Amino acid sequence: MTQLNFYGASKGNPGMAGYGGIFRDQKGKTLLIFLGTIGWDTNNSTELEELWEGLHLAQHHGFFPLVIEGDSQILINMANQIL
Repeated sequence: MTQLNFYGASKGNPGMAGYGGIFRDQKGKTLLIFLGTIGWDTNNSTELEELWEGLHLAQHHGFFPLVIEGDSQILINMANQIL
């Protein structure tokens, strides 16, 4: 099982935005780290962009099954409604 931890933020809301994430295996070993900048955006949009990038990378590298951890209450609420 692989774990994805992700975080997106903006300096101001909206403001300059960026994101980062890390994939770890079940023993906590780092498998992949990624980060990026988005430009001018809101913190919620940045979190969504980062989750999307993380899911794309998980699919590309075969990191499944996947446990996802983030701190965006809006994304958690959306996922709970979908599931």
